[in-house]
Amino acid sequence: MIKFFRRIRQKLISEKSFSKYLFYATGEIVLVVIGILIALKINNWNTETIEQKQELKLVHRLNSDLKNNLAEVKDIQSRLIINQQGIDSLISGLKKNSYTDMVPFYMNFAQRKTFFTNSSTAYQMIRNGMANYFSNDQILEPVLNLYEIDFEEINERQEQLHQEIDYLKRNFIFNEFEPAPRKMQFKFNDFDKVSNDLFVPIDFNQLSNNKAFLNNLIQLRQSVDNRLVNLEETQEKIEKTLETIEGVLKNSQ
Repeated sequence: MIKFFRRIRQKLISEKSFSKYLFYATGEIVLVVIGILIALKINNWNTETIEQKQELKLVHRLNSDLKNNLAEVKDIQSRLIINQQGIDSLISGLKKNSYTDMVPFYMNFAQRKTFFTNSSTAYQMIRNGMANYFSNDQILEPVLNLYEIDFEEINERQEQLHQEIDYLKRNFIFNEFEPAPRKMQFKFNDFDKVSNDLFVPIDFNQLSNNKAFLNNLIQLRQSVDNRLVNLEETQEKIEKTLETIEGVLKNSQ
């Protein structure tokens, strides 16, 4: 092809036909420009295809991460309900000054800690520059809000609750309780694999008259309630975001 155009150019030069040569040169420039435009178009198409594949891969990863986080939120909710049950039973028994053999178990339930394990592989990829691959703000915006606002709030409320549990242990359990008999502890460990050590009140009657202990239990119950409300709101946001993501994945098939 190059030799063909070269022969035409040499022929026109030898004929000394300036007008024909100018026409030829213009045509050659037009062909070069068209070639460049076609190459750019192909390159842009290839780039868009690569970006679309990267976006789809990232959306799949987000779908997996958020499903894991949703399962985590639901699991924490079920564990916090155990906290509620233990605290409520303790408060009821203290107010009635009524001791039962279940008090050590209620105390155990009341002081359990829960931990939020955040699946964030896709989010870290987004923060490291892959946000540019997102063409759909209906996914990107709620995802960023979940990770940078909602999940952070879960961790903050989690830390606050843990501090209150630690305060209860330092100021009351270590002073007003003593370790439960080893036989009771062994049986409970067989029944409940995530249990803490069991403690029994040294003097339940005295404990029932301890207003500070009762008030701390009431405060702990309120913190558990607040955390459950927060988790329920976050659960709804995750489920809504997952619906959007699954819609995008369905349309890409």
